[in-house]
Amino acid sequence: MTTARSFRPSGLAMLVGVVVVGMLASAVLFRAGWTRVEAVEARNSAAREAGPDDPLARLDLWLRFGEPQLQNRLIQLRFSSAHPGLITHTVVRADGPDEIWGVDLSGSHPARIERDGLVLTAVLAEPRLLGHGVLTGMNAQRVPAYPPDAVPDPEARARELCDHFLGELRDGLERDIDGATLRFAFEPRDLPATGAGERG
Repeated sequence: MTTARSFRPSGLAMLVGVVVVGMLASAVLFRAGWTRVEAVEARNSAAREAGPDDPLARLDLWLRFGEPQLQNRLIQLRFSSAHPGLITHTVVRADGPDEIWGVDLSGSHPARIERDGLVLTAVLAEPRLLGHGVLTGMNAQRVPAYPPDAVPDPEARARELCDHFLGELRDGLERDIDGATLRFAFEPRDLPATGAGERG
């Protein structure tokens, strides 16, 4: 009497099957996500087309949706809970802990929006000393460190970072509304320093 041998798929076949299933699932998810992006873009495009022709009225409409995006983007630029600001640079001190400089972004609306015709100005706190210590975390290596005799102009550095991180939002505004622009300005604010910084 012969006994039937049970079928066992080879390890290679199982690996290929897992890879194929994974690729199919990824393709389905990618397509679903892309379809959603296309739908959002089509809806936004239709809203722009249905909007008023007058640039000033279009800017009124943009502010309803654009300002929350701007404020949210600024909040996302906070370095950490210990340093809720856009860190511009550090100053390395031989006689003490490093100085941590940046723009304070605490609060739910870090910028005050001013409007003059088609010109929007996002007014932020001026760059200042936010604390002392050593920055740690994923973004710490991206923050330039300077000796005391080679520190760049803090406001110029802050404006450069705002242009970089918020440039896409500004470019979209200028593309959608002829003559409109978004600028960044800084003002003194009576804000306390955050105290000691993170130490590695």
